[in-house]
Amino acid sequence: MRQENFNVLISTRRPRSLDEMVGIEEANFAGSPLFQGRDQLVPLAFNPKYVFAAAYLPGWKLVGYCSGTALEKYLDEELPLVAETSPKGFSHSASVYVESIECSPEFHNRGVGTSLLNRFATEATKMGFTHIAGHFREGASHRVAVKVLKGILVDIPVINYGDTGEKYHYLIATIGKPLPGLAPGTS
Repeated sequence: MRQENFNVLISTRRPRSLDEMVGIEEANFAGSPLFQGRDQLVPLAFNPKYVFAAAYLPGWKLVGYCSGTALEKYLDEELPLVAETSPKGFSHSASVYVESIECSPEFHNRGVGTSLLNRFATEATKMGFTHIAGHFREGASHRVAVKVLKGILVDIPVINYGDTGEKYHYLIATIGKPLPGLAPGTS
């Protein structure tokens, strides 16, 4: 993990306000169909049913976050591949969907996203989830997810995810205790 020249604390502490989250979102997704405004960020930041991890500089300045909730929430929405690619015996209610993992641009490629996803996986396991799913952007985001999430069950490329013109990967991975009969590489 490359966290040189700065002191970042990875925590489950929720932000005091949405302003810093909105700033991070704007810096990464301004003008993108994936941009999430204040209304979309409220549950990510403050709903106790959501798994949450944050990266802070000293003085509690938020520089990144990772948040998500039970995958079953997304079955009725138009998230590509959620229902049709789940392995046999897979439980959507025991799986957490990474709804957002973001870092301030000055912290990209410095190990913060890796630390956030690691902490998110740890907290998800404590909350009883056995699997993590999510759409991860091609490149660094996908590489981090593959590195952190051992036991990948599904890795499917999604061309033009969310009408962004970008390639994402839909991943499902085992965390904690795997479901009986499901091993990495099976579907």
